[in-house]
Amino acid sequence: MATLIMNNGTADLQTLAADLAATEADIVSTAEYIASANETLATLIGKKYKLRCAYNAASDVMLRLPLEIVTGIFALAIDYQPGQMPPQLVIGHVCTRWRQIVCSTPTLWRDLRILLVRERFKQQQELILEWMERTAECTLLICIVIHGGITNMNLRRAWDPPVRFYQHLLEYCHRWESFELRVDTLSTNFQGLLDTGAYHFPQLKHIMLPGPSQPPSLSGFWPYKRKVTWELNRPPQLESVFIKSRAHVSMNIDWASIKHFSANMSFLPAIQLINMCSAQALTSLTLGLSTDSQEMENFAFHFVAPNVRTIRLGGLADDIKVMLDMLTVPALVQLDVLVDDGQPHSAHYNWAASLLEMAGRSKFKIAVLRFWLGWTVIDDNQLLDLLSAMPFLEELLIFNSHGPPLSDAILRRLALPDPPLGDGAVSETEAQRTREKPLLYLNDFHYEGPVNFSLSVLEDVMSSRSRATTRPATDRRQGTCDLAPPNKLFDVCILYELKNEGCAEADVYDVPDLVGRINELPGIILLFEAYYMNAS
Repeated sequence: MATLIMNNGTADLQTLAADLAATEADIVSTAEYIASANETLATLIGKKYKLRCAYNAASDVMLRLPLEIVTGIFALAIDYQPGQMPPQLVIGHVCTRWRQIVCSTPTLWRDLRILLVRERFKQQQELILEWMERTAECTLLICIVIHGGITNMNLRRAWDPPVRFYQHLLEYCHRWESFELRVDTLSTNFQGLLDTGAYHFPQLKHIMLPGPSQPPSLSGFWPYKRKVTWELNRPPQLESVFIKSRAHVSMNIDWASIKHFSANMSFLPAIQLINMCSAQALTSLTLGLSTDSQEMENFAFHFVAPNVRTIRLGGLADDIKVMLDMLTVPALVQLDVLVDDGQPHSAHYNWAASLLEMAGRSKFKIAVLRFWLGWTVIDDNQLLDLLSAMPFLEELLIFNSHGPPLSDAILRRLALPDPPLGDGAVSETEAQRTREKPLLYLNDFHYEGPVNFSLSVLEDVMSSRSRATTRPATDRRQGTCDLAPPNKLFDVCILYELKNEGCAEADVYDVPDLVGRINELPGIILLFEAYYMNAS
C-alpha cells in the first residue's frame, strides 16, 4: 500500500512539472507574440503619423505658404492674458510641422505672460527658463503676475518668488523691451536686486513696477522721508512708465523721454513725478490718485501738456475734480473718467463743472468721452453743457448705475434736428438745446443704467440720423443741412434697468417692434435691451 501511494505521488509531481513546463513555454511564446505585435503596432503607428503628415502637407494651405508668411500669421495669434494657455503651445499641438515652425522661430517666444502661483512655482520656473532659451537674441516683452496668497496671517506678508528666480530673469534684462511685474505689494527680492545697480536695460521701452504699499509720513512736503530708488540706468529710449505706490518713489531714468505716464498713488508724490516729465513729450496720462485734505491746503499745481491725446482718470469724485482742475490739454482726443465714491449717497462734488472748465481753457476737439459713474451723479444740465462744449465727439459711453435716468432731453441732443423732433410739446429749454450745434460726428453711443425717455423720441432721433446719412451728396458738398459723417453707421447701445417700471410710455412689449423698425432704417444699428435689478 505504501509503495502504491509513493508511486501515485511521483506520477502527480511529474504531471505537475510537465504542466509547469508547458505553461512556461506558453508564457515565452506569448511574450514573443506580444513583442512581435508591439513591434508591428509601433510600425503601424509610425506609418499612421507619416500618412497624417503627408495628408496635412497635401491639404493644409498654411504649409503651402512661404515660411515668413506662416510665422507672421502665427505672430498675430499671440494675444493672451497671464494665466491663460499661451497660444505658442496651442499652435504647437496642431501638427508636427506647426510644432517645428513654432519651436524654431524665436520671435514667437519673445512675448511671455505668466501668472505665478506658489503651488506650481517649481514647474513654472522650469518652463520660464526653457521659454527664455527659445527666444535666441530677440527683444523680450515680459509680464509676470504674482498670485497674492498670504503666507503669514499675522504679518500679512504676500508670497514673493525667491531671489534666485529674479536673478535668472535679470540675466536677460539687456534684451527687455517691456517688463511688467504685477503684484499687490512691493517685491522686496526684486527691489533688492535693482538697488544693487548691477543690471542694465539698454532696450527697455516700457516698465510697470509696484512701489511701497504703506503711505509715508505727512509731516513734510517733499521729499517724503521714505523713498525707493529704482535704478534703471537712464535708458534713453524708455517711453512708458507705470507706477503703483502709496509712497514717494525715485527712478533713475531720463524723464524727458517719457511719452506715456501712469500712476496709481498718493497725490503729492504723483505730482512730483508728473512735474519731472517733459510736457512736450507726454502723449498719454493715466492717473488714479488719492488726495488728502492736509496735502491740499494752500496747494496749487497746473500742468500744461500740449501733446497729450489720451487721459484716463480714476478715483473719488473730489480727487477727479482736483485732477481736472490742474490740467490743460489742447490736443486731447480721448478722456476716460471712472468715479468711485465708495459708498451710496455720498457727498456730491461738482467734478463735471471742473471738466467743463478744462474743456473751455484747453479748447480741445475731443472725439471719445467715456464715463463710469459709481454713486456720484451727473444731471441732465451738466451733461448737456458738456456735450455742447464737445461738438466733435465720435464716441460717447456712459455707465450710470445710480444716477438720474437717461431722459428725452439727452436723447434729443444726440439727434440731427431737421425736422423738429417729437410729437409732444417741447419746453423752451429743450427747444434751445435743439438749436445748438449738433453732434455731427457722433457715430457710437453706449449707455447703461436707468432710463426714462419716450420711445417715440428714441425713434425720432434714430430717424433723423438715418435721414442725414442718406441725403444727396450735393447737400453734403454745399453744407445746406446737418449731416452725419458719410459712410458711418450710427451705432447705439442702450442697456436699461428694470426695477418696478421700464421707460416712459412704458410698455416693454413694444420694445422689440420698435427696435425692429429702427434697425430697418439705413445707416442705423440699435441694441436696446433690459436687465433686471432689485427694487432695493
